[in-house]
Amino acid sequence: MISGVWDMFSFPWPSLVIGALAGIISVWSYNFLGKQLHKCRLFDTRGILHLHLIPGLLGGILSAIVVSTLGGK
Repeated sequence: MISGVWDMFSFPWPSLVIGALAGIISVWSYNFLGKQLHKCRLFDTRGILHLHLIPGLLGGILSAIVVSTLGGK
């Protein structure tokens, strides 16, 4: 999701920062959100929520922000 708009940049650091942030959020959600889901009797045995959904939402939101701010260039 995030790679769809990062070709607008001619330098790699925004992609690296966003990728690192997505990795941190994925690990954080696996450690902390997983415990909360377990208390509610919801089980994500494969980690799909933490690996795909949460970083995908981050990528979608940041892609919309980038397109809206850099769309005219």
